[in-house]
Amino acid sequence: MEKTFAVIIARAGSTRLPAKALMPIAGKPMLERLVERARRSRRLSGVGIATTTLPGDDAIAALARELGAPCHRGSEENINERVCGAAREFSCEVVAELLGDNPLVHAALIDDVLALRAREDADYAANLTREYPHSPGLPRFPVGIRVQAYRVSAARRWSEFPKLFNSPLGTNSFIFTNPEVFRCAYLEARGPWSGLLAPDMGFPVNYQREFDLVERIFSDLLPKDPDFSLADVMAWVRAHPAEYAAATAKDEQDAARRRPA
Repeated sequence: MEKTFAVIIARAGSTRLPAKALMPIAGKPMLERLVERARRSRRLSGVGIATTTLPGDDAIAALARELGAPCHRGSEENINERVCGAAREFSCEVVAELLGDNPLVHAALIDDVLALRAREDADYAANLTREYPHSPGLPRFPVGIRVQAYRVSAARRWSEFPKLFNSPLGTNSFIFTNPEVFRCAYLEARGPWSGLLAPDMGFPVNYQREFDLVERIFSDLLPKDPDFSLADVMAWVRAHPAEYAAATAKDEQDAARRRPA
């Protein structure tokens, strides 16, 4: 079995919500909450963190030490290079890439994406979201809970695709936009995951209101189940539609402000 590490990409220098990875969710840093949830995976050899060499990320590295999680520090600009450096340092063949501002990712989803990648012998696998422009009409998950699993040998080829460097589609767009080069597989929001069929919803933490929403979800669900599921999250949203709507309603306005006049 290939050695597989979750690599959580996190840094303190977010411009929209600075140091969000260290902001407390139900008494613990958001990054720690994600580490806890990922560590429940049955298919991971370990959970590590990839951050930058900037002094501002010393606190991220310090938290990793506290948690006993290996931490690789690399390029601020080149996330592909940073993840590949982490894979080399962690001595793994497969990476399950997680974003530090997606704390609701659950171990069951990590396991199913990794199982799909292994079953299909794919270079890359992910749960399907609207972040993938191809395959329209397929059942998709909300954004903000994406798991990307890929062979390190595929990730190391990022420099062969300079046009996709810093692509808005994400760090691994050079893989999934070149299916003639890389074998890709996607977990759809169907079957046991049909309750997550909500392509227009999202749980990323980019703004304070989104952080407040996720913090409320954790605070409400953790006392009932320390390993609450994504189905539990969706049930919470159905029970609190006004709170979810308030946390996401300004997205259109934010996009308009960033759009050139």
